[in-house]
Amino acid sequence: MHNMHKEILSERQRKIFSYLGNFGQDFFLVGGTAISLYLEHRQSIDFDLATKKEIDSQKIRKKFSNLGK
Repeated sequence: MHNMHKEILSERQRKIFSYLGNFGQDFFLVGGTAISLYLEHRQSIDFDLATKKEIDSQKIRKKFSNLGK
């Protein structure tokens, strides 16, 4: 992404944001955080992700379960 204001993210959010790259091109960021990264108008506490593909929620949970370790 170009011209992002990552400073609006907390340290933990930056770690999660970097981890989202592990999902490849299947998901993309939408919603308030996506807008805030460009406009730098507010902080946001969550990541809204969207995809055009069918998802396996168990697989996603498993990928994220190791993030906090």
